[in-house]
Amino acid sequence: MSLPPKQDITLWAGDTDAAARMFTFAAAALPAFDFAEPFFVALVARPLSGYDAAAELPSENFAVTAGGGKVTIAADFSPFFGRFRAAGYSLKISQSGRVRTLCHGTITMVGEQ
Repeated sequence: MSLPPKQDITLWAGDTDAAARMFTFAAAALPAFDFAEPFFVALVARPLSGYDAAAELPSENFAVTAGGGKVTIAADFSPFFGRFRAAGYSLKISQSGRVRTLCHGTITMVGEQ
């Protein structure tokens, strides 16, 4: 098994249009998941400095579509505005007790804070 891909994200704090990000994965890379059945997507961010607690995007901040051999996850990062300047994150999917990390990286906030 290989490590999940690294995808760094830069957001302009306070800009709602810039808060949306799309992640696309080949469905073949997720053979254990049946997207016709219920599943859960989670993104947890841990600030890289200071003692702030980890933050998780609520499930309503994701829109997932599957089809045509790919899975696309749209994420709205606006709940993170003002929470940290930089954080490490991981994006995970779970279903029936199986958990898979889809990608990881750093979220960097620039601009108004």
